[in-house]
This record gives sequence, C-alpha cells and structure tokens, in this order.
Amino acid sequence: MIRENKTYDEIAIGDTATVKRVLTANDLYIFANASGNLNPLHIPKDAGEEPAEIIAPSMWVGALVSSVLGNALPGAGTLYRAQTFKFQNRAHVGDELVVTVKVIDKLAGNIVVLNTLVTGRGGDTIAEGVAEVLAPIRKVRFEEGDMPKLLVTRHQHFDSLLAQADALEPLRTVVVAPETDHALAGAMSAAARGIIHPILIGDTERIRQAAKAANLDLGATEIVHAGSPEEAAAQGVALIHARRAEAIMKGHLHTDELLRHIVKKDGGLRGTRRLSHVFVMDVPGLDHMLLISDAAINIAPSLEDKVDITQNAIDLAIALGIKRPRVGILSAVETVNPKIPSTLDAAILSKMAERGQIKGADVDGPLAMDNAVDVDAARTKGITSLVAGRAEILIAPNLEAGNMLAKELSFIAHAECLKHRARRTGAHYSDEPGRRRKGAARVLRRRSALPRLADRKRNKHQAGSRRMTWVLTLNAGSSSLKFALFRGHSASVEQVAIGQIDGLGVAPHLTLRDAKGDKSEDRALPEAQARDHTSALDLVLAVLKQHVPEAEIKAVGHRVVHGGVTYAVPVAITSSLIDELKAFVPLAPLHQPHNLAGIETAMRAFPGAIQVACFDTAFHRAHPWVNDTFALPRYLYDKGVRRYGFHGLSYEYVMQNLREMSPGVASSRVVVAHLGNGASMCAIRDGKSVGSSMGFSALDGLPMGTRPGQLDPGVLLHLMQHENMSAQQISDLLYKESGLKGLSGLSSDMRVLETAGTPEAKQAIEYFVFRVRREIGAMAAILDGIDALVFCGGIGENANRVRERICQNMNWIGLSLDESRNCTNETVISDANSRVKALVIKTNEEAMIAKHTLAVIESATMTRQAAPQRSSTQNHGAF
Repeated sequence: MIRENKTYDEIAIGDTATVKRVLTANDLYIFANASGNLNPLHIPKDAGEEPAEIIAPSMWVGALVSSVLGNALPGAGTLYRAQTFKFQNRAHVGDELVVTVKVIDKLAGNIVVLNTLVTGRGGDTIAEGVAEVLAPIRKVRFEEGDMPKLLVTRHQHFDSLLAQADALEPLRTVVVAPETDHALAGAMSAAARGIIHPILIGDTERIRQAAKAANLDLGATEIVHAGSPEEAAAQGVALIHARRAEAIMKGHLHTDELLRHIVKKDGGLRGTRRLSHVFVMDVPGLDHMLLISDAAINIAPSLEDKVDITQNAIDLAIALGIKRPRVGILSAVETVNPKIPSTLDAAILSKMAERGQIKGADVDGPLAMDNAVDVDAARTKGITSLVAGRAEILIAPNLEAGNMLAKELSFIAHAECLKHRARRTGAHYSDEPGRRRKGAARVLRRRSALPRLADRKRNKHQAGSRRMTWVLTLNAGSSSLKFALFRGHSASVEQVAIGQIDGLGVAPHLTLRDAKGDKSEDRALPEAQARDHTSALDLVLAVLKQHVPEAEIKAVGHRVVHGGVTYAVPVAITSSLIDELKAFVPLAPLHQPHNLAGIETAMRAFPGAIQVACFDTAFHRAHPWVNDTFALPRYLYDKGVRRYGFHGLSYEYVMQNLREMSPGVASSRVVVAHLGNGASMCAIRDGKSVGSSMGFSALDGLPMGTRPGQLDPGVLLHLMQHENMSAQQISDLLYKESGLKGLSGLSSDMRVLETAGTPEAKQAIEYFVFRVRREIGAMAAILDGIDALVFCGGIGENANRVRERICQNMNWIGLSLDESRNCTNETVISDANSRVKALVIKTNEEAMIAKHTLAVIESATMTRQAAPQRSSTQNHGAF
C-alpha cells in the first residue's frame, strides 16, 4: 500500500482523518510487555480464573491517536509537541474503536493543532483532547513495508481441554513415585482442578518432604508406601487390576522402570496395540494443537509398529475433540525414495489409511516437515492434499527425530506440551526427570496444561453425546416454509422426513416425503391453516407428529441467508444474535426477514430446544481480499459493501460428499455449479471457497429463475433516471421478473422451457448456458486451472441436456463428457480420457444444517459443567 503525507502547506483547517481498530486480548499482552504496566485490570485472565471484563490502559487508547497522526494526517514526518487527553469511558476487549483527528488551527513554525477523538461502543466518547504537532514540510510517498511479526505465546489451545475435563468426574489415578516437588505438583494441580483423584505411591517420607518443598497441602490424599520406584510401579499396576484406580501417572522415576511393569506379559497392562508416546503441543503461531509421535518409547519402530503408533495418535486426537485429524507421516523429503526407508513406510501408511486399515483420519506421506505444517511450502512443491500444510498429527520416522522435534518446539519455539503414552486401554504420565520435568512444572503452575485423561468416563460421556438426537431443520422463505426431520449425530445423520408448505396466505400447499422419498402428503390447504409462518409451523408439527410420533425435537437448525462478515460458523441462537442478524436485513431484504420470522416462530414452539443458525455466507468467509471487494471507496468496504457469496450450505455439503468419494479430487481445484431457480458457481481450492459468482447480494453472477445475474450498474441508473422507476419497482424487476422468466416471457422453470420450443424459450436457455460457460472460465482463472467440475441443484442434477451444452467443446480446459453417463445422470459424467473430472452430486442443504446443528449440540455438551438432568416431563420439544 502506498502512503502519502500532507505537508504543512497542503493542510487546511477542517481536514480530518479516521481509522478503525478492534481491541484484542493480544493488544493488551503486547502493551503490558512493552510498557511494563502489569496492572491486572488490563491483562486478560488465564483459563480457570474468574472471568472479568478487561479494560484497556488509557495510554493504549491514546497511542491510537499517534497512529492517525503518523500515518494519515499529517502523516510521515510528523513530530509531537504536545497532547492532552480527557478519558470519559473505557475500552474493552472486542470493542471497535474509531479514532478521528481534525485540524483546528495552523500556527507559525509549521505547527498544526488538531482535535483528537476516540469513540467506542455505540459511539460513546472514550477519549478526547488536543494534539499539537510539527507537520512535515517535505512531501513523502512510500510503500508500506512488512513489519517484523510479533508472536504472543498465550497457549490457548489447551483451554478447551480443561473445559472438557471440568465436565467429568475426577478419575482415580495412581501417581507413581511423586517424590520431588515438581513431580508432586503436577498431580496435585490436576487434583485441585478436579481432573483426577490421586493415589500417591512411593516413599512416604520423600513424598511429604516434596509437599513441604512445593508448599502443597496433601490433606486427606491417599498415600501408599513403596520402598523403591520399582516397587511403586508394581503396586500401581496392581491397583489398576484391583479396580481401585483407572489410570497411571508417571512421577520421578525413569520411564523404563514404569514401562517394565506395564508391558510385562503376566500381570501387566498390555493391550492389543503396541504402546506408544504422544506429545500434545500448543505451538505459538498454529491455530490448532499439534500431536507428535513417537518421541519417547519406540526407538526404531517397524512398519507394523508405526501402524499402531499412528492409530494411537489418531484415537487420542479424536478423544481431545479433533473430529477428523489430519496426519502427516514425516520424512526428510516429500517423494518416495527407496534409499530412504522412512519414505516407503510413509507411502504405505498413507495407502493403508486410504484402504481403511488405519481409521478415523486423513493420512498423507511422505511429507517433509515444512510441507506438513506450512501451506505455502506445500504449494511450492506442488503438493495438494487434505493434510499437506495443515497436519495436526506428525508421525516421526523414529524416536530420535520425534524427540528432537518436540523439544525444539518446546525450548526454541516456546511451545507447551502434554505428554501421553497411548495403548488401547490408556495409561497416562506426567513429569520426566531432568530439564523437561522443570518445564512441565512451569506449565502446571500456569494452569494452562494440566494432564488430560482420555478415560472410560470420558468415553461414556462422549457416547452419551453421540446418542441419536432428533433435529428439525427450517428454511423460511417469503411465502414458503421448507422443513426436514433428522436423527443421528454430527458424523452421521438420517433423514426421516422432508417437506414444504408453499403459498403461505394465498394458496397454501403441503408436500411431505418419507425417508425413501415417497410422498406421504400432497394436498392443498385452507388459507387460514397456513396464513403465516406461525400457523404453518403449527401445521408442520401436527403432520410430523402424525407420521413420526416417536420423534422428540432436541434442536432446531435454521438456514440464515446472511451472516455478514462476523459469522463464519454455525452458532446457537440468542436474543442478542437475533438483534445482530436483523442488522443484516438490508443486505438480504427478500430472505433475511423471513429467516428471522422462522427463528422467532420456532423459539416460541420449542422453548426448551437449542436453536442453531447456519449461514449461507459462512462457507465463503475464506475468500482472499481481492475476491471479497469491489473497486469502490474503501469506507464502503468497511461499512459492509463487499462480496459475500451465497449457497454456502450447498457447497459445503457437496464438498463433504466429494471428500468421502474422492479425497484427492476434493483437495484439488474444484468448480461447483449450483444450478437451480437460484444459481451460482464457486471456485474451491483445498476444500475452501476462494471465489464466488454471487457478490453483495443474491442478484449477482449467473442468470436465475427470476433474477438477472450479472448486470451493468448503468442499467439501474438508466431505469431510475429515464424510466422513472422507483427503488421498489427496480427491486421487483430484479428479484421477480427477470432471469429465465424475463427472457422467455413464459416461465422460470427450466423444465417448462425445454419442452416449450418457442424462440424465446430457446434463447433463454442459450443465454443461461452461455453465462455458465463464461463463469467456468472465470473460476478456472481464479484457481490457475481446474481439476473437477461438479453440478448440483435442480438444473445441475437433472437437466442432462443443459449439462451437455455447458460441457461442449471444453477440451481447452481438459474436459470431455461421456454422453451415455450424462444422459442417465450418473455421478461421474466425464469420459475416461478427460483430465478434468465432471460429476453430478445431489445437494442437501437440510442435511448440512442438521449436521451443523448436531455439532453445536455436541460441542456444548462436551464443554458445559455437569448439571442436574431435566425431569421426564420437561421435554425439549416433543410433538
């Protein structure tokens, strides 16, 4: 970005400049370090402490004024002479602050006087004052360079694990030889947190001395005397067999001494898999936890050992809440080289995962370290997969490599870690001798990395959250209410019924289909029975009760067309969220009000059920800036005038299915064409949206049933200025009278147009095909090429002749169609020689909403504190 200052001579009284800044917790950490101001009022609390509303230091707010003076007005070369401040309110984390300076006087000697104002929540004044500066006398233009990056090592990834553990009963845990202050502190910190109920085994006198040295009160903690660490290990294993304890934690003894008793054939705790070790690490700069295995037990594992090591790490990751872990099998290079055995092992492990011999994760290898954790490095090497650049689990080729990697991350990259030895039955340890032990104790004192226990109680807890749950999905339109009933959990949902009521208040009509797709209801309704969304929902519930009497609604998932810039994931609905979503009504005037009406109706109908908003714009929040903006003044972008993209739930469902069908294709360059009464296209790379044909509204891009698609904005000016059309008339024209309907003068339904045979109908289809073909070229340009083209939506899934015309003469992008497959609507419709895959995948936005809703429920279940169960008469939403 080019910056240019204003010299003293160029500045005029009345000139203003404004910047906006959102206050984050990291801002406060950085300020505290830079200033030395450690006032607790200004420093966000660690996990586990009482939450408080954190106040920004006043001088941090004041520093924002200097950023405007130094960057904008006057700009480069400005020097402060004086500044006054009066602080009237306080800034808090999450506030958007608006900083404005205004020139009020020019004095001799190049002195400029400016009013300074900082506003926050609701426009309230936070600080105001007067600045006196020496303005530059020489013009300066410069390109804004990259500043050195600051890394704030807050280690927040373990906080969610603590929250999960808080919801569980303490696990009875044997702590073997906790005979030093560091070893004992780990166990007692976990006990104080309520994660474990410790049984200390070791030399009683040494344990009490360690407690005194660490200033710990053992209280009524059970202590079992053992004359040596070896004896303590044997007794600990015996207590597990006697069912007096469920897990083992390692204290101050050598790993070999403990493992000797765990792995022995008679009386040990051996499982069916090989014992392995996992470092669970919170690495500054990564947005997820990183698991490294094996770094402590298996010195030179065989291929067979690595299968168990990999599966153990996957199982642990899933227990920690990572739904489908991404596993990178490490080597020195990313290509298979017979001279490097670890590359062969990695390739075999990857293939075994593809064939289902390793389960529950996406596995790729061989990957060099940079290609495993850095997306740009992977792209430079031409590696495209679900794992490359985003690995959450790293499988090291041997103990030496794994151990060095983990400790380099700990002591050089300032990562914090948990340590876990995994078997089928699970054994857990904390604290190693020597330097690593000291580091672990430091982490424990900070309360951000206590030992986590993937125990039988957690398994039971998770199983409970995976019970079949009934979910109703609603998609409220202007004159319709679409609904579907599902049961299942987030990983697998079963559609039980689906239907809709059209023509609300005019000529309502109900259709209902069962799980097989057969019609159960298809009838006209009295107008009074479905005059609005409230009465329509009452009817839906009555119909579902009749056909599915056993269903008990626990949650309702809603399609919400617009989530603005803020919402990129589904969220539970609150009254404050509804207020926020109402602010987006001007961005989607024909959709958002009806979505909100459906939400408010459902909240009254199911007062005890969880209501979840699933946003059609969320999938596109990954857009790079260049695909997210218009060439308009930047202040309009800041006000929300930008490209949002729609049909996100459809694209997400299609990509989820494609990932299950062909992970390699799903992780490449994919263009999805959602063609129906509403139509759009999306460019997707590595499963993420990078470009969409729809922009600020659902009018942009492709022609649709009644909407025009891309339109020269000059047409709108002409209609206003020369046709004297009002805003409402233009809105009706664009939303209701254009597209296929307007071009054909006949219908918005492609099926009608294909059979009509009129010149106008043929031209409407020709225009539709032309625009789709043109948009494919645009999407290919965004992606630097294309590997797959996927059709979905009513037209995309069923109109084979339209698909055929779209794909004609597409050899220039490497696509050739198989006519017979296309005519029968098969999944793969490209021929065997086509470089680009062409597919037809039936979309199901309702199923995507149900999955998201269930995921929100399960996440809430995993993190909430244990609470009394509702009585049987307090159903969430029985029919």
